[in-house]
Amino acid sequence: MSTIFAHALDAGKARPHVMRADVRAVLTSAGAGACGLVAQIFAYAQGMSRPDDVPLRISSKDIFVPVAAIQSAALLAFVLVPTTAAVENEYFEPVPAEEEDGDDNDDVNVEEEEEEEEEEERLPRRQLQMNTVLAQVFLSSVLEFFAPAIIPKLVHGSGTNHSSSLWAITAAWNAAGILGRVAIGVLGRRTRERHATTFVALAIQTAAWLFAVVCATKTWVAVHELSTPVTAALAMAIGSMMHGAIVTAAWTEAKSMSAASSIGVANQVGAAAGAIFGYIGM
Repeated sequence: MSTIFAHALDAGKARPHVMRADVRAVLTSAGAGACGLVAQIFAYAQGMSRPDDVPLRISSKDIFVPVAAIQSAALLAFVLVPTTAAVENEYFEPVPAEEEDGDDNDDVNVEEEEEEEEEEERLPRRQLQMNTVLAQVFLSSVLEFFAPAIIPKLVHGSGTNHSSSLWAITAAWNAAGILGRVAIGVLGRRTRERHATTFVALAIQTAAWLFAVVCATKTWVAVHELSTPVTAALAMAIGSMMHGAIVTAAWTEAKSMSAASSIGVANQVGAAAGAIFGYIGM
């Protein structure tokens, strides 16, 4: 995923007349977020949305063929990605001015030196901005992939509706992530450049996650009484939507292939950490 995002942005900067880089990033992000939704569709076809006492329709052997086909298509797409950079982009380092011979260009050289000094002054701010983006993506991914450990505990009781409630909550979690990823593209570039927007999204995601944890662990009776399949699905959907918006906003603002790859690494490391924390904590 890190490689695909980096090349999608690079191709967009090389051929903006075909499709802009930010649009490519949004579409690639939506595709990456659809992996859970595809699994959810298979679960529906298998009969997971029906009561517990109804037998499943599809065996694991039947699912193997379409899953293998999807993974083969993804592998083919990866192989077809160009291995060379189409455009040279820099995120941290200022682009050095070309040296020109002759004394007639003294004024130009002075202006270039002033521009270089201004660029060097902006460099620490850019580094802080990038570090902030990576931290947001990491934390958001930790919360997002802690969710699978929470969801089973949000379905209370052992009645015949256990499987259908579990499927509905998981479906809300999977589908809402795509909505958040696409919404960033619809809102426009100006909104994505406001980094405070992602801070707000992370705060909302954290609140939804805390609500779900309290409901799952029964630590606060007043809140736990509000736990129903509907409220649980809503909490999971809101948290997943905010995560989709945060990671997509980060990728659309990446200024280079290395920055896009770093965001991908932060996303995957956060996902692994969230899954481990969920396994240990829940």
